[in-house]
Amino acid sequence: MIKKIEAEINKISKLDKNQKWDYFKSYYMVKCILLFIGLLLFIWFVKDVFFQKKAVNAGCVYGVEISDEEKNALTDGFLEYYNYDKKKYCAYISTDNMFEGTAQQMDANTHEMALFAQIAAGEIYYLILDKDTFFAMKNGGIYLTLDEAFPEGLKEPFRDSTVELTDEETGESHQVGIDLKKAGILDDGREGYLVFTVGIPDKNYPGQFLDYLMSM
Repeated sequence: MIKKIEAEINKISKLDKNQKWDYFKSYYMVKCILLFIGLLLFIWFVKDVFFQKKAVNAGCVYGVEISDEEKNALTDGFLEYYNYDKKKYCAYISTDNMFEGTAQQMDANTHEMALFAQIAAGEIYYLILDKDTFFAMKNGGIYLTLDEAFPEGLKEPFRDSTVELTDEETGESHQVGIDLKKAGILDDGREGYLVFTVGIPDKNYPGQFLDYLMSM
């Protein structure tokens, strides 16, 4: 192997500048590009496996206006309140108005399917929805009932702010949403419904989240 390397070095050293460039393009460029791509993939893999932050609070807001201050409260504020190490944990919230009437129906349906996939993958823990969207997605199978989320019952002021939905196929009714305006969480005339999804990370999360809302 060493002799082959020495022979290659001697061969290249005898070439002029243009010949060296042509030789590199012919014999080494593709290999270097593949090596570079492989190195990037390796770095991405190591970062994803060993340095990826764990999400402890993840939600989406549709059709409800929230301020930058409120967004910060639902992300960094949540981490600080529960003393999460920001080097290891993260919290995020996304806002989108794809379900509003101005969007094309095809785009809305595609976006809805993507949302359902994220929930199924355990990437979205809660939703804050306007009234129309809340009822529009009631048959999607993504809402966690409040009985499941709070087996010991809701605390005030959320106990009297629940919203019930009826399954059109079975005729069964369940409390699934919390009216945030009625609970005093949203002000300035804004309306929004909080639902927990079937993708919550553990059974303690809903209580933890509502305790934090009460502290805001």
